[in-house]
Amino acid sequence: MADALRPPQPINGAVPEPQQRIYSGRPENQRDPTAQHQPFRRRPAQNQRAQPAPGPSNQSSQQRRTLVVPSALPPPTRKAANVGGTISTANPADASLFSAGMSVREVVPRQTFTPSAPAAIEVAARTFSELVTDDANLSKTLLPEYVTYYTTAMLWLRILTLKEKNAQPLTVEERDLLTLVQSTSFVLPEPLLLQMRALGNIVTQTKQHLYPMLPPLPTHVIGGHGGYYGTLLPPAAGVDNSIHNLYEEIPCLGVTSYAVMRSISNDPPGPYNSLLTFQDQQPTNRLLGFRPLSHRRPEAKNLALAVGVTDAAFQSYPANTGFNLELLVAISKTLANTSTFKNTNIVFSTLSEIGAQSQTVIVRPELIPGDTTPSLVGDIRPTSLMQESESILGSGLFFCTQLMKESLAQDHSRWSLFPAIPDRPPKM
Repeated sequence: MADALRPPQPINGAVPEPQQRIYSGRPENQRDPTAQHQPFRRRPAQNQRAQPAPGPSNQSSQQRRTLVVPSALPPPTRKAANVGGTISTANPADASLFSAGMSVREVVPRQTFTPSAPAAIEVAARTFSELVTDDANLSKTLLPEYVTYYTTAMLWLRILTLKEKNAQPLTVEERDLLTLVQSTSFVLPEPLLLQMRALGNIVTQTKQHLYPMLPPLPTHVIGGHGGYYGTLLPPAAGVDNSIHNLYEEIPCLGVTSYAVMRSISNDPPGPYNSLLTFQDQQPTNRLLGFRPLSHRRPEAKNLALAVGVTDAAFQSYPANTGFNLELLVAISKTLANTSTFKNTNIVFSTLSEIGAQSQTVIVRPELIPGDTTPSLVGDIRPTSLMQESESILGSGLFFCTQLMKESLAQDHSRWSLFPAIPDRPPKM
């Protein structure tokens, strides 16, 4: 250790010259006057000096560090998985991550409901009014009772087609009627077509599938004339007197075909006697299709007389249904020559089973004391359990597929078929 601290010894007796320091920095920063100075050389342009680190202002240049930034960064060694793809905007809650091992189905997969068509007769009457307004000569070949009967028949073809598509039970008369018109085309003006399409299967906003449950084709005979739902009986134990609901909600061919018979008769304009009575009472105009006769031109009766329909006989097939195909085809050809509305040729077997969303809109009449205006043409308001659009609510007001029967102070005249309402049946 002592030898390491000794100064260097001369070699062969010669004294070595002291080693001179070399300084290559900036001249103004040189502090050792004995150091040999070399010219200052700048670094290449691509090498840039980094900013000095923060510190005291009297920090020496030797203590500062420099950072050389390359001109181009090397490519990454690992790339993201979505390079070149698209960024998803889907809701993560909709992914299968939250539904693994889950199966979803409706609690009641065949949920049914009972729509109605009380406005079909009113739609038919207004359609005829518009047709005659545009072409006055049409009254020489067409009667309002023709259009009413035609609309009722088309409505029942729509009902039977829906029942067949939804695999609901069909009667023998219903099967025969569907076979009869399997490929027959009928002309429907736009208002009547909208009425037909109002009925059908729907999917609500809550994703619930609803299927219409509709009554069987009426074949009951009253007064020798078929096509009725049945006779109205006084309330008694074991007697179902709710059949009046059908007469108030869905037109039947028995009522409208009998109206055709009266329209081609010599009966004067005004009310006529209906075959449907209750305790010797005549029904009111709440009976769908039962309206006073208007003034008829004699030549307009020829359309029905030409196919064998008279004021005393109305041939129908299937029997007791009130369905006369020849008369319906003749009316269809007459409507095809009109231009007031857009006319569409319809084969009901090919018509979609999808109906209007407005079937979920419940329509309630505005009750005013002393007002006997029928609920269908009075002040009504739509209600819905879901937030429907204005167009759907308006459609519900127009077709009234869920028109409620409401009374004020036991006054049922706004919807009742007869002036005197039968009492409730006794409890069994």
